[in-house]
Amino acid sequence: METGNRKAAGLANAFSSRLNEEIRVWMTRRGENLRTLEAVTGISRSRLSRTVNRDEAPINTNELDLICKALGISPSEIIGIAERAVLAQQEQAKPQRPSGRYNSAGE
Repeated sequence: METGNRKAAGLANAFSSRLNEEIRVWMTRRGENLRTLEAVTGISRSRLSRTVNRDEAPINTNELDLICKALGISPSEIIGIAERAVLAQQEQAKPQRPSGRYNSAGE
């Protein structure tokens, strides 16, 4: 089984971390662990652990496709879930504008 040996460099960014979190959620829902995912996908446990569990590197699209097939979810669905979560987090992080009106003195 070809897993694609090209690995992304660097730590996972906010989106990749959220994507990994969603993969962990789906692993739990499906009763999968790294050992069973390795057997089904051909991706080594150490690679799965570095990417999905520890966010040491983002997964590549080949790996994402294999993992999603094993978990019974489409890559676009899991990407959409992760994207919405990141956008919601960014919205919450925006500075809140004070409500109400102020007079010229700022009171």
